[in-house]
Amino acid sequence: MGWLIHYLAYIGLGVSLAAPIGPINTEMLKRGLHRGFWSSWKVGLGGMSADILWMVAIIAGLGQLLSTPFLLPCLYVSGSAVFIYLGVDSFRQSRNLSIGAGESSLRMTLSSSYWSGFAIALLNPLNLLFWTSIYGTVVGEFIIRQEWGQIAAYSTAIIFGIAIWNLNMAFASHYTRRFLTEETLRKIMIAAGLGLIGFGGYFLYKCVLLLGT
Repeated sequence: MGWLIHYLAYIGLGVSLAAPIGPINTEMLKRGLHRGFWSSWKVGLGGMSADILWMVAIIAGLGQLLSTPFLLPCLYVSGSAVFIYLGVDSFRQSRNLSIGAGESSLRMTLSSSYWSGFAIALLNPLNLLFWTSIYGTVVGEFIIRQEWGQIAAYSTAIIFGIAIWNLNMAFASHYTRRFLTEETLRKIMIAAGLGLIGFGGYFLYKCVLLLGT
């Protein structure tokens, strides 16, 4: 019973980590309103794929990589470029909301949604800080004792919690779009674009501060 409570607690941790408004949630909302459930869900899947890579990297000994002085600045610059690109793309999409997507176009959109989510999560410096601090603390003692079963169980619980939140976001954005006018959708897309560009600008600012120290 105690093990189950711990497992549920880590699922709750995953939900709590995914819930705050950030680049992934912004992109999921934007894609869901523009293209529907599957496009939004693919963003979440891409993000979770990158999260799993960070998990594996930490278990494999990410600490040595973190000693590389140019790692964080490179993440800040590349992450900023991705966010600004997606923000500008949001402005472009806001002008084409009434244009229907054919089967090939929809397939391309789903693929781009996945890779957008993957790039956001992989290149987001905040993700690096989270996985090395919170997650590293969670599994650190198990890594020392080589309790791989515990590591797998708690890691799965965190990813499951993130998946629950992502499903909630995908469903919410999909069903919400039915009650919104085209003009309202356009304004939301523009706001999402501004938010993504804002994240990009923030990371550039952090990079300048980091290099200046």
